[in-house]
Amino acid sequence: MITFKKLIIVISISIIFIICLGYVIKEITDSYSNNSRPEKTEILNNTTHSDSLSLIEIEKLFSFMEDRCIDTISTDVINIIVTGLDTRMGSGCEHADANHLIRIFPDSGKMEIISIPRGTYVKAGYKDTSGLNYLANIRAGKGRERYMNEIAKICSIPKVDYYIEFGFSQAIGLLGILGFKNNAVQTLRLLRSRQAFGLGDYQRSFNQGEFIRQMLLSKYKSITNLPADIAIRAGLILVNTDLSYSAVRSIIDRLNKSGFPKSDSVITHFLKPKMNYDFHNFDFLSKTSRDSLYLIVMRTAKNLEIDDGGRNNNGRINRRVLKNLNSAIKRAENDSLKFPKLVINNLERIFEQRTWYQITDTNLRYELMFKICKYLKSAYEKTNQPAKANSVNKVLIIEEYIKNKY
Repeated sequence: MITFKKLIIVISISIIFIICLGYVIKEITDSYSNNSRPEKTEILNNTTHSDSLSLIEIEKLFSFMEDRCIDTISTDVINIIVTGLDTRMGSGCEHADANHLIRIFPDSGKMEIISIPRGTYVKAGYKDTSGLNYLANIRAGKGRERYMNEIAKICSIPKVDYYIEFGFSQAIGLLGILGFKNNAVQTLRLLRSRQAFGLGDYQRSFNQGEFIRQMLLSKYKSITNLPADIAIRAGLILVNTDLSYSAVRSIIDRLNKSGFPKSDSVITHFLKPKMNYDFHNFDFLSKTSRDSLYLIVMRTAKNLEIDDGGRNNNGRINRRVLKNLNSAIKRAENDSLKFPKLVINNLERIFEQRTWYQITDTNLRYELMFKICKYLKSAYEKTNQPAKANSVNKVLIIEEYIKNKY
């Protein structure tokens, strides 16, 4: 018969054994985890101002976060529609103001850019007397799929394979990646100008397509050769697109094998529907040329009173956006503990549009971005949306690196 004393001894030995076994299991699990996952994955949950990531660490982190599925594109031609949307802070309006189909022939190392003016006639289903049956309204009123189908018809291709879309703020961020960091707002305003040029929207559409052509020819090698594909990853995070990182990498690898770009002639550019006009071909690579064109744009705006008493002035826009962002952040701060869904409703659209890029002061822009991402990421985690929290963290990682290195 077991005495009480013996029972106590048996129980004590059992507890010690369980503790030791648990410790051994933990050590084995930790060892497996450390060997099978990238280093510093704790950044996924603990990105702060003090983090300073190397390119190697960024490569590991993104390899861990990105879809494990490898998208390899093997078709002879890849059709990508690049769309500039008429979106302002918090607005859901999505008129397709800029429409450029990029046709990539990766194995021959050639491209076509087809620019389509926003006012191109399409049967949008509105009354003929309404004046609303044009391309820009298709994206806003009928959705992306219908819009892409109309682009395919206009360009006489079977289908559009991928889309890249961005609004005003995202465009400013993209221009920063391309090297227009100190005058991104000026460059965007130049590219959006219609009244300053004799052919109006046709010349504007041509200017935008020509800008894309000149950037591809001049920036392709420097952008695609950056370590850890930092510019490619930053660009994909910045825009709305169904292109994956691995798909873009597949296209670039095939273009590189072809020796792209061998000469300026490997990228052709034209408008559709075709126009019998002699378009002015401006040099957008030259800062002197851009500054001269911008003076024309500003003089035209003043003459036509497009600034509406200063409401569309760059400085005034900056102050208005700053005020609205601070207000949104303050609301998020008050709601963050108890009302995560309100935080999401308040900040999600701002995050999607990357509205902070309209702030010209880079340090202030980063501070605002960090607060928006911090509150939004926390709200996603509290509402059990890990994929969305992960997408916010990707932005934090890229923004942190760009702030410290560029």
